[in-house]
Amino acid sequence: MCHEYTEDGAKAQVNFTVKGNELCFTCHTEKQEELQKRSSKHPPAEDDCSNCHNPHSSDNPRMLKMPLSELCVTCHTEKQEDFDKKKFSHPPARELGCVTCHNPHATDNRPLLKAKPNNVCLACHSLKAGVDVVVKEGKFALFPETFIPAGYPDKARKVILGSNGRGHPFMGHPVDGVPNPAKKDNELACVSCHNPHAGNFRQMFQNDLRGQALCLSCHQ
Repeated sequence: MCHEYTEDGAKAQVNFTVKGNELCFTCHTEKQEELQKRSSKHPPAEDDCSNCHNPHSSDNPRMLKMPLSELCVTCHTEKQEDFDKKKFSHPPARELGCVTCHNPHATDNRPLLKAKPNNVCLACHSLKAGVDVVVKEGKFALFPETFIPAGYPDKARKVILGSNGRGHPFMGHPVDGVPNPAKKDNELACVSCHNPHAGNFRQMFQNDLRGQALCLSCHQ
């Protein structure tokens, strides 16, 4: 029960037994545990589940207040501006929604990624993408509880990396396991050079730089 009812003559008063997330967590204990244990947390989820979910009814899956493609950008307006203004956008982000790559509640990966940055990218962009995955009703599990249309990764350009995480954009160049020269507190990753949302070049380079200008952002 979410409400307790008290009679005041002919008028019925409705009072919540508990408030905010406390109320939701009486049933959704797994979400409470997730928010308590994970290091990267989504502030709206910490604040109140009703920021994103309608607690009574909805026409959208998981009782969201609006479709996923609209919900996230009500706060993250800069991402919608990128989709609208940039020449190219990342199809999973634009077509499938932010939760394809991000966990909307909590995770141990920044910024709320469902796996380490390169593992998220390689889920579609490696030669093994889509191999040995669970297919259910025409969809396969990209990550646990993340199902996308079967065959979707086949559209993605494939990247061949050596077992030591080297080999892109040319042989011997590292893509993980070493500090990012441009951002000392981060490791080098695909997103060090590529914007995972949108860009003015097909490869969606960071800060819309390419060629020597992009290389010099690290190699100064």
